[in-house]
Amino acid sequence: MPHEFLSQLKDRGPRRAARHALRQLIYKLERYVGTEESSLTKHRANLSRQISSQFNDTIQYGPFRGLKFPSSETWIPTDRAAMLLGLYEQEVVEALTTLPSTYNALINLGAGDGYYGIGALVAGMFQRSYCYETNLTRQQTLSVSAVLNNVENRIVVHGTAQRNFYDAFSDDQLSQSVIIIDIEGSEFDFLDEHAFQAMRKSVLFVEIHERPRDDKTPRTNKLKLDAASTHAVTELTTTSRDLSKFPELRNLSDTDRWLLCSESRKYLMVWLRFDPL
Repeated sequence: MPHEFLSQLKDRGPRRAARHALRQLIYKLERYVGTEESSLTKHRANLSRQISSQFNDTIQYGPFRGLKFPSSETWIPTDRAAMLLGLYEQEVVEALTTLPSTYNALINLGAGDGYYGIGALVAGMFQRSYCYETNLTRQQTLSVSAVLNNVENRIVVHGTAQRNFYDAFSDDQLSQSVIIIDIEGSEFDFLDEHAFQAMRKSVLFVEIHERPRDDKTPRTNKLKLDAASTHAVTELTTTSRDLSKFPELRNLSDTDRWLLCSESRKYLMVWLRFDPL
């Protein structure tokens, strides 16, 4: 029995000594796990930079093939490799390819560096995109990336989206728009029955930020109920990835190849797709 615990046992009694020992153990475990996570994150970022250099900062696979990234890394650097390989949020990107051509505009809330807002233009999926992004640095990156990809005349960059952002668009515009919402949990504040009614002719893809508790997702279920009279709801989540098709990865270890697939999620991510009834 460690000397420190014996001392605590003598001074505090068995119950308090046990609690103190447990707190010390948890503290040391958290420090260890934090160190391991930090080291792993750095390794993933380095792998991502290697792929980015190899691909000349340009997506080489998937529907967004040809999208060029600025050299700056305002987006999470560990996710860059998955984007360059066409693996990042693959299910959502592939779903965009199935939409009728009558949807000619993209409205993107939480646009980041423009993975969707610019990538979908490069792919020829839409004629115009309207990007809302709170972060000033990322707004600048969006503008730089638009020029880099020769779509600066087809994109509008806004700051923070307001809850009634859809009021800035006519009913006709909304009927021709796909709306992507990734706003870190604020989707539950932005979307209710009134909002879905206003966007009843739009297709929406919404990233859900609700960790399941005992397999229950009350806020997500409410979104589904609020949309029930205007939209059909489909759930999308991360599925399989095939790494055998990438010759650029053959010399990487199994561990490193699979690390490139990670999207840095804390739990299995879910997207909801809302299609007009």
